[in-house]
Amino acid sequence: DHSALYYVELNQDFEANTIHHLDWTDLNVDGIHMGVNGTIYFVDQGAGIKMYDPATDSVSTYIAINQYRIPDIKDVKVTENCGVFISVTDSNQIWRCSDPMDGSTCEMWCQQDFVNLDGSSCINMNNPFGITVDCQCRVYSAQAGNGNVLLHSFEDGVQTSQL
Repeated sequence: DHSALYYVELNQDFEANTIHHLDWTDLNVDGIHMGVNGTIYFVDQGAGIKMYDPATDSVSTYIAINQYRIPDIKDVKVTENCGVFISVTDSNQIWRCSDPMDGSTCEMWCQQDFVNLDGSSCINMNNPFGITVDCQCRVYSAQAGNGNVLLHSFEDGVQTSQL
């Protein structure tokens, strides 16, 4: 399969001013999010998270899948004040990167379940497919495996409630 990204610059009347076709071979794009300074973050399934900088028209790797052994990244959300949040579906994990411009700041951001599951899964995670962050840095994850939406503590990622 072949995927491409498009982004559209709008004029002051919210009409398409310029359409940019970002065409790279062998992409399998899942999550996408506009980040700090207009940088576009996207999940390239099987490769990791990439960043596209429209100012320089360049793509760089934010996280490579082999960097942290997280091959099943599904979604990414970027905030300037709270960091970058990543849902890792098959591993039942959420990751947080404290610096939106530096992928080396990433770490698993949930409490592992060593008793009931496989030791790498996190407590109450069941295929966290989507993730979002509000302006108060409250993190929500949608669990595809059981249909639940979880609210997580910003300090350590522990689930604080189920919606």
